[in-house]
Amino acid sequence: FASFTFPSGAYRIAALPSPNPGALGPARAGSFRTDVSYSDFYMSVDIVSWDFSLDQAIGLRERAHAMYAAEGDELGAARMAITLSWDYEGRGSFAVSSGWLANAERVLANLPEAREHGRLVLTHGLTAMLAEGDYEKAEALFENASEIARRVGDRDVQILALSGIGRMRIHVGRVEEGLALLDEATAAAVAGGA
Repeated sequence: FASFTFPSGAYRIAALPSPNPGALGPARAGSFRTDVSYSDFYMSVDIVSWDFSLDQAIGLRERAHAMYAAEGDELGAARMAITLSWDYEGRGSFAVSSGWLANAERVLANLPEAREHGRLVLTHGLTAMLAEGDYEKAEALFENASEIARRVGDRDVQILALSGIGRMRIHVGRVEEGLALLDEATAAAVAGGA
C-alpha cells in the first residue's frame, strides 16, 4: 500500500497491494501535476519495492535529486546525492558513487553548516575505514561528523558516527571499547537519544 498526501489534504493518491504480484507485478501509484510543487508533500510506503529492485529506489532518488535541483533546494539535492552515493556504492558502482559524492561536496561547499554536512563527513569516515583501511583518518572524520551533528541537531548522524567509531575500534583490536560504543549507539537509537 502506498499513499501520497499533500499537507492541505487537497490531493491524495493511494494504491492498494497488487492482487497477484506474481502475475501482475507490484502495485503502482503515481501522478504528475504541473500545477503543484512536489516539495511540500508527505509520502508513506509500506515497502517501496516488493520486487527487491534497487533500480526502482535509485530511480526515485534520482528524480527527487532532479526535483530539488530544479527548485533550487541545494540541501535537498545534496541529501539525495549523498544517499545515491551510498546506493551506488552498495551495488559496487564505485565510480558513479564517487560522482554523486563529488556532486554533494560541490553543492555543500558554500552553504552554511547543516545536517547534510555531517552526513557528508560521515560518508568520508566510512570510506576511510572500510575502503582505505585508514583508521586514524576514519576516527577523526567520525568525531568531526559527530560534532557537526551535535551543532545542527542531527541525532541520526551522531549515533551513526558513534557506531562508526565503535566499528573502527573493533577493527584495530580494541574490541571491548568498540563493543561498548556500539552498545551505547544501539541504546541511543532505541531510546531516542544521542
